[in-house]
Amino acid sequence: MTSNMTLPGTWGKDSLSMFIETAWQNTLASFANLKSQYNRLRDINDAFGKLNDKHIKPSEMLTSFFIMRSHASFLGGARFSLSGQLPEAYMVLRGCVENALYGLYVFMNPKSREIWLKRHDNEATEKQCKNEFTYGNVKNCLKKINVEHYRIANLLYEETIDWGAHPNVKATLSLVSFTKKGKSEDSRLTFLSENTPVLQLCLKKTAQVGICALEIFQNIYSERYDILGITDDLKALRKGL
Repeated sequence: MTSNMTLPGTWGKDSLSMFIETAWQNTLASFANLKSQYNRLRDINDAFGKLNDKHIKPSEMLTSFFIMRSHASFLGGARFSLSGQLPEAYMVLRGCVENALYGLYVFMNPKSREIWLKRHDNEATEKQCKNEFTYGNVKNCLKKINVEHYRIANLLYEETIDWGAHPNVKATLSLVSFTKKGKSEDSRLTFLSENTPVLQLCLKKTAQVGICALEIFQNIYSERYDILGITDDLKALRKGL
C-alpha cells in the first residue's frame, strides 16, 4: 500500500515523476470530494469482478478474454478520469466498448474465433481478420440481438471518439484556455483537469461505458447475471445516468 511505502528521495523532483504524482494527488482529491461518482465506478468494477470470478466453459474462453480486456479498459478509463487525464480516458474507454463488442461477436460467430487467432500468421490471414472484425460487423452483431443496447453502445463509441479517442475538436479545445497579455494572447492546454464540467462529464461517460459493456455481455449471460445479482446491480447503477 502507498501509505506504507517510503518514496525514493528523488521522486517528484523530475518532470515525469512530478506529473505522475500530481495525477495521483488529483485521484485522491476525486476520491475524497466526488464520492457519488467514485462509488458508482467502484460498484461497476465490482460487477465486472462478479462476472470474471465465475467459471467460464472452455468453449467460451475467447469471450472471457474479451470480458477481462473490457474490464481492464474500464479500469484504465476510471484511473485516467479520476486523475483528470480526460482525452486519455476516452481513448481507453473506446477500447472498453470495442472489447465488449468483440466478445459478443466471437461468441455468436464461432467461425470468427479461428480467424481472430490466426491474424498474424501471414498477410492473407491478417487481411481476412481485418475484413471480419470491422466495427460495422461487430456493432451490427449487437444490433441483431438487442437494438437498445446497440443504440447506446454506438452512441458512446462515437462520443469517445469526439472527446479524445481521435484528436478531434472537443478533445482539444475543451482543455485550452487563452490569456491576454497586452497585445498578445497566450494559449495553454491542460494536461490534468481539476473538478470542472469536462471532468464531471468524463466521470459520467466512464460510468456509462462500463455499464454499457456489462449490458453487452448480458446478452450472452442473462441467466448468470440474474444468479450473480449483476442484473440488479445494473438497475441500480443506471439510476441518475
